[in-house]
Amino acid sequence: MRNAHVIVTLAAALTMAVNTGACDSGGSGKDKILDGIGPASKKLDEIPTAKPKMTPEELKEARRKAGFKDADEIAAENAKEFEKGAREYIKTRMKEYRAFLADMRANLEDIEKQAAAWAKAKDPQKAFDKWKAKFKDAAKDLTKRYDKMTGNGVEGGNTQAELSKAFRGWEDLKADLSQDIASNERFGAALEEIRKNLDEVEKALEDIDKDENLVINKFYKEGEEGEESGEESGEGGEGGEGGEGDGGDGGDEEGE
Repeated sequence: MRNAHVIVTLAAALTMAVNTGACDSGGSGKDKILDGIGPASKKLDEIPTAKPKMTPEELKEARRKAGFKDADEIAAENAKEFEKGAREYIKTRMKEYRAFLADMRANLEDIEKQAAAWAKAKDPQKAFDKWKAKFKDAAKDLTKRYDKMTGNGVEGGNTQAELSKAFRGWEDLKADLSQDIASNERFGAALEEIRKNLDEVEKALEDIDKDENLVINKFYKEGEEGEESGEESGEGGEGGEGGEGDGGDGGDEEGE
């Protein structure tokens, strides 16, 4: 009971003090409290709002200015370095590439020449079979040299893409050879397409040979399969050329 009396007395005293202060200052108790808090440091319209997100283009430009590279730039640089390495690979083996192309052209000429001879032979099938037995050695040699020179078709970059077209076309032609191939309307077109692809490779080799920014691997030895391989090679090319020559003579004899 005594405690309740004390609380009521304190509440009355507090009310009187607030009213007295309000009268003395000439304002309300609310104004007094606000005056104690002070004015707001900024108006509502002065408070900055969150900036909108940047567009992908703006973000890309901002990253570029900051020194970052996007995925496309990195991929382009990697592709450029890869192609440079591929060109150096070819330039290191330039002699082998030129010899291979010369032998492929000779092989195509032999096929074209013998196809005409088979058609005129007394026994076209016999003439074709005799030539084909010797042609297999030349074809096997060309394939072996191609695989070794190009790392099984992996090395060479953009130039290899053109060479691969020519080689695959030659393989398709080889598979279609027969005693009456000369009468096939696709025969001439196939030869033309292969030669066209070889021309593109020749142009690429010329460009690579003249590129002074390419570094040749001075440790490479002709005929090796890779940059550090010590395997011997080189005799297969001579055997292939002999095989082609023998095959051509055989076809001519049958044609006569």
